[in-house]
Amino acid sequence: MPEFPFGSIVPFPRDEVFEYLADPRNWPLLQPEIEAVDDLDGWDKPGGRCVLRLRGGRTQHHELLDFDQPRLLREVARSDGLPEIEHERVLAELADGTWLQNYARYDPRPGIAGLFDRTVLAWVLRRRYQRLWAAAAQRLTDSLAARQTNH
Repeated sequence: MPEFPFGSIVPFPRDEVFEYLADPRNWPLLQPEIEAVDDLDGWDKPGGRCVLRLRGGRTQHHELLDFDQPRLLREVARSDGLPEIEHERVLAELADGTWLQNYARYDPRPGIAGLFDRTVLAWVLRRRYQRLWAAAAQRLTDSLAARQTNH
Protein backbone atom coordinates (compact mmCIF):
# COMPACT_ATOMS: atom_id res chain seq x y z
CA MET A 1 0.00 0.00 0.00
CA PRO A 2 1.67 3.27 -1.06
CA GLU A 3 1.66 5.81 1.77
CA PHE A 4 2.69 9.46 1.77
CA PRO A 5 3.35 10.98 5.22
CA PHE A 6 3.86 14.70 5.71
CA GLY A 7 3.92 16.71 8.90
CA SER A 8 4.58 20.14 10.33
CA ILE A 9 4.16 22.28 13.40
CA VAL A 10 1.20 24.66 13.33
CA PRO A 11 1.72 27.42 15.94
CA PHE A 12 -1.85 27.29 17.27
CA PRO A 13 -3.62 25.18 19.90
CA ARG A 14 -4.72 21.73 18.81
CA ASP A 15 -8.44 22.48 19.38
CA GLU A 16 -8.29 25.44 16.95
CA VAL A 17 -6.38 23.50 14.32
CA PHE A 18 -8.77 20.55 14.57
CA GLU A 19 -11.86 22.77 14.38
CA TYR A 20 -10.53 24.44 11.25
CA LEU A 21 -9.51 21.21 9.49
CA ALA A 22 -12.71 19.42 10.48
CA ASP A 23 -14.80 21.83 8.38
CA PRO A 24 -14.46 20.95 4.68
CA ARG A 25 -15.69 24.44 3.79
CA ASN A 26 -12.21 25.65 4.83
CA TRP A 27 -10.38 23.25 2.52
CA PRO A 28 -10.49 25.49 -0.59
CA LEU A 29 -8.43 28.03 1.37
CA LEU A 30 -5.77 25.37 1.94
CA GLN A 31 -5.80 23.69 -1.47
CA PRO A 32 -6.37 25.97 -4.48
CA GLU A 33 -7.33 22.94 -6.60
CA ILE A 34 -10.62 22.79 -4.65
CA GLU A 35 -13.14 25.22 -6.12
CA ALA A 36 -16.09 24.42 -3.84
CA VAL A 37 -17.49 21.99 -1.29
CA ASP A 38 -21.00 20.70 -2.03
CA ASP A 39 -23.47 18.34 -0.40
CA LEU A 40 -21.94 18.58 3.08
CA ASP A 41 -23.88 16.15 5.26
CA GLY A 42 -23.11 14.80 8.74
CA TRP A 43 -19.42 15.70 8.66
CA ASP A 44 -19.12 15.65 12.46
CA LYS A 45 -19.37 11.85 12.71
CA PRO A 46 -18.28 8.75 10.80
CA GLY A 47 -20.37 8.27 7.68
CA GLY A 48 -20.51 12.01 6.96
CA ARG A 49 -20.15 12.95 3.31
CA CYS A 50 -19.21 15.85 1.07
CA VAL A 51 -18.38 16.45 -2.57
CA LEU A 52 -15.41 18.55 -3.65
CA ARG A 53 -15.56 20.35 -6.97
CA LEU A 54 -12.03 20.52 -8.36
CA ARG A 55 -10.43 22.50 -11.13
CA GLY A 56 -11.00 21.08 -14.57
CA GLY A 57 -14.59 20.02 -13.82
CA ARG A 58 -13.56 17.03 -11.74
CA THR A 59 -15.31 15.94 -8.55
CA GLN A 60 -14.16 14.01 -5.51
CA HIS A 61 -16.57 12.29 -3.12
CA HIS A 62 -15.38 12.16 0.51
CA GLU A 63 -16.68 10.00 3.33
CA LEU A 64 -15.63 10.56 6.93
CA LEU A 65 -14.31 7.36 8.52
CA ASP A 66 -13.05 8.59 11.93
CA PHE A 67 -13.76 11.79 13.87
CA ASP A 68 -12.01 11.85 17.24
CA GLN A 69 -11.92 15.48 18.32
CA PRO A 70 -9.29 16.95 18.71
CA ARG A 71 -6.89 14.13 17.76
CA LEU A 72 -7.89 12.46 14.51
CA LEU A 73 -9.70 13.00 11.23
CA ARG A 74 -9.75 10.24 8.64
CA GLU A 75 -11.69 10.19 5.39
CA VAL A 76 -11.67 8.40 2.08
CA ALA A 77 -11.72 10.22 -1.27
CA ARG A 78 -13.28 8.63 -4.33
CA SER A 79 -12.66 9.87 -7.88
CA ASP A 80 -13.50 8.27 -11.20
CA GLY A 81 -10.55 6.39 -12.66
CA LEU A 82 -8.50 6.26 -9.45
CA PRO A 83 -8.30 3.97 -6.43
CA GLU A 84 -9.88 5.19 -3.20
CA ILE A 85 -7.39 7.40 -1.36
CA GLU A 86 -7.52 7.55 2.43
CA HIS A 87 -6.49 10.79 4.13
CA GLU A 88 -5.61 10.76 7.82
CA ARG A 89 -4.74 13.78 9.97
CA VAL A 90 -3.30 13.15 13.42
CA LEU A 91 -2.95 16.15 15.73
CA ALA A 92 -0.67 16.15 18.78
CA GLU A 93 -0.49 18.96 21.29
CA LEU A 94 2.91 20.64 21.68
CA ALA A 95 4.10 23.40 24.00
CA ASP A 96 4.36 25.77 21.02
CA GLY A 97 1.32 24.64 19.01
CA THR A 98 0.23 21.47 17.26
CA TRP A 99 2.09 18.73 15.44
CA LEU A 100 -0.05 17.96 12.39
CA GLN A 101 0.81 14.65 10.73
CA ASN A 102 -0.91 13.92 7.43
CA TYR A 103 -1.01 10.56 5.70
CA ALA A 104 -2.38 9.74 2.27
CA ARG A 105 -2.56 6.06 1.33
CA TYR A 106 -4.34 3.74 -1.04
CA ASP A 107 -4.61 0.11 -2.05
CA PRO A 108 -3.65 -0.44 -5.69
CA ARG A 109 -6.42 -1.83 -7.87
CA PRO A 110 -6.13 -5.33 -9.34
CA GLY A 111 -4.70 -6.09 -12.77
CA ILE A 112 -3.06 -3.64 -15.14
CA ALA A 113 -4.65 -0.70 -13.28
CA GLY A 114 -2.74 -1.86 -10.19
CA LEU A 115 0.54 -1.70 -12.08
CA PHE A 116 -0.29 1.91 -12.96
CA ASP A 117 -1.26 2.59 -9.31
CA ARG A 118 1.99 1.15 -7.92
CA THR A 119 4.25 3.01 -10.36
CA VAL A 120 2.96 6.09 -12.17
CA LEU A 121 0.24 7.07 -9.69
CA ALA A 122 2.56 6.56 -6.70
CA TRP A 123 5.19 8.79 -8.33
CA VAL A 124 2.63 11.49 -9.26
CA LEU A 125 0.99 11.52 -5.83
CA ARG A 126 4.29 11.63 -3.96
CA ARG A 127 5.39 14.67 -6.00
CA ARG A 128 1.97 16.30 -5.67
CA TYR A 129 1.82 15.91 -1.89
CA GLN A 130 5.41 17.11 -1.46
CA ARG A 131 4.64 20.20 -3.52
CA LEU A 132 1.31 20.99 -1.88
CA TRP A 133 2.06 20.19 1.75
CA ALA A 134 4.34 23.09 2.70
CA ALA A 135 2.07 25.62 1.00
CA ALA A 136 -1.06 24.14 2.62
CA ALA A 137 0.56 24.20 6.08
CA GLN A 138 1.48 27.86 5.60
CA ARG A 139 -2.06 28.70 4.41
CA LEU A 140 -3.45 26.94 7.48
CA THR A 141 -1.25 29.05 9.77
CA ASP A 142 -2.18 32.23 7.88
CA SER A 143 -5.91 31.42 8.00
CA LEU A 144 -5.82 30.72 11.74
CA ALA A 145 -3.90 33.97 12.33
CA ALA A 146 -6.48 35.91 10.30
CA ARG A 147 -9.31 34.39 12.35
CA GLN A 148 -7.64 35.56 15.57
CA THR A 149 -7.25 39.07 14.16
CA ASN A 150 -10.95 39.18 13.20
CA HIS A 151 -12.15 38.10 16.66
